[in-house]
Amino acid sequence: MPRQQISVLVDPLRKLLRRGATGNTANMLRKLHAADVARLIYFLNDEQQETVFSLMLREAPGRAADLVCELDVPVAVGFLSDLPDAEVASIIAELDPDDAAEIIPAMPEEQAERVLDLMKDSASEPVEGLLSYEEETAGRIMSPEVFALEEHVPVADAIAALRTSRSEELEMVFYLYVVDDRRHLVGVCSLRELLLADPAENLDEVMNSRLTSVNTDVLTGKTLGDHEEIWFEASDGNRAHGWIVRPPDFDPEKKYPLLMEIHGGPFGMYVGAFNFSYQVFAANGFVVLYTNPRGSTGYGEAFSQAIDHAYPSVDYLDLMAGVDMVVAEGYIDEKRMYVGGCSGGGLLSSWVIGHTDRFAAAAVRCPVTNWMSMAGTTDIPYFMFSFFDKPFWEDPTDWLHHSSLMYVGNVKTPTAIMTGEQDMRTPMAQSEEYYAALKTLGVPTRLLRFNDQYHGTGTKPSNYMRTLLYMMSWYNRYTIDGEVETKEDDE
Repeated sequence: MPRQQISVLVDPLRKLLRRGATGNTANMLRKLHAADVARLIYFLNDEQQETVFSLMLREAPGRAADLVCELDVPVAVGFLSDLPDAEVASIIAELDPDDAAEIIPAMPEEQAERVLDLMKDSASEPVEGLLSYEEETAGRIMSPEVFALEEHVPVADAIAALRTSRSEELEMVFYLYVVDDRRHLVGVCSLRELLLADPAENLDEVMNSRLTSVNTDVLTGKTLGDHEEIWFEASDGNRAHGWIVRPPDFDPEKKYPLLMEIHGGPFGMYVGAFNFSYQVFAANGFVVLYTNPRGSTGYGEAFSQAIDHAYPSVDYLDLMAGVDMVVAEGYIDEKRMYVGGCSGGGLLSSWVIGHTDRFAAAAVRCPVTNWMSMAGTTDIPYFMFSFFDKPFWEDPTDWLHHSSLMYVGNVKTPTAIMTGEQDMRTPMAQSEEYYAALKTLGVPTRLLRFNDQYHGTGTKPSNYMRTLLYMMSWYNRYTIDGEVETKEDDE
């Protein structure tokens, strides 16, 4: 169903739910494809979402399973976590193996184990085949195209098991799902990888073997910074996830400047993948920290919704906990710590420097600094209003409380502000308001206006490179003790 038709259905559905007209609601849902229901769900509050899901489940487990397949995994897992194990098992049993492979590992471990125990005696071969295997065999057929194998099985035994189970139909197996001893999915490899591998290797080695070298021409002669995954705990007990990129030839006995980058969204997430800009920063001597504070997706509904009608708030605690963890490692020069981010990251970086003076300089890029003026100038006004219980003309308290402009009087951190001239998402006026306040306060600041640039500061390659160079130039000008002498000053 086209997007505009979906939006037409939102208000009628909300009215039915508010009236408690479950019969009429069920009739309405029955006429819609699961994909359309999944799109509608994101317009509803938590209570309304739970009602819709329960109505879909009441109709049939298969109907609920169709909805689960269409939802983002964290949202689907959030619904399933509130259901009795037997109902969850009935839904999982209706899923395709690929969908089950995404949903079950994302569920709380104890719940997943209970559900799997309930399913052991069921006739659900696809899920049983995906997550367990017969003890006397190396693997088990999951579907005509999929086969599950235990990760420590030697390649030779895996091929023998495949041939025993499939004989002449071996060529039909496209995917090999590899599971650990707890029946959790740990990886996927292709039949071609298996047949070309050393027979003495185990499957876990095959999964981690390099198949291509398409970046050799780019990376030859270059050393990338070391990349480490971290978990840490905030002051209120929340556990958060992030990564550190260290300079090439890193020496733990030396002290390095720290650069914390914050993602936007706020409903987005870092995934720990290669990032060119972070490698550039690392190559220039910075330790880079990037994390997924509360509000990020990928860690369950409660984690993502922790900033609902409170943005920014507890996300700040997670960000600072990440900094504390890296500082505790002993190789960070605490006089040279820097913070930056774009869009939602610009919002949070301006919030950070209004709440702490630990950072020597900041690069606030395409920020939101004043929610009230933002709502009237952005191209997504309805999204702005969704962050608050009431519109500001009824009560401006929360709008002001969560605007970093209201804390600019606390800022001591030298701040470079960067925004595109054509930015309609976080318009230039947001940066101008913050810049004017900093200038009035006498805080060292620069406003960099990027020509021919919409949201962000790096959609054009030249602007992307300028952003990196401006950031490092600004950071290198300052320590926590103030401005330092640079080559530019000497010249």
